Amino acid sequence: MIERLVGLSISSIWIVLGGLVLLFALRILAVVRSKTALKDALYVVFLPFSVGYFRGFPERNRLKTVYRIVVSIIFFFSLLAAFWVIYTHFA
Repeated sequence: MIERLVGLSISSIWIVLGGLVLLFALRILAVVRSKTALKDALYVVFLPFSVGYFRGFPERNRLKTVYRIVVSIIFFFSLLAAFWVIYTHFA
């Protein structure tokens, strides 16, 4: 059982890292498709926690729906990885 938890935590960490790269790519895609100004494009791409993305693109579209789904998946797997870290710390 413990081997499965270790495997799940390692997989969760890789999924989170891959998801962060995917979120960065989605931000770049949104900037390229909307043809925003350079300053706003830099805000969207480089502000942490998706603040720039949600500030720069308040309207709802398909890309924003995909972005929110990916953020939810990353959040779920981040919690799984965090539970494992907390467990190993207090065990």
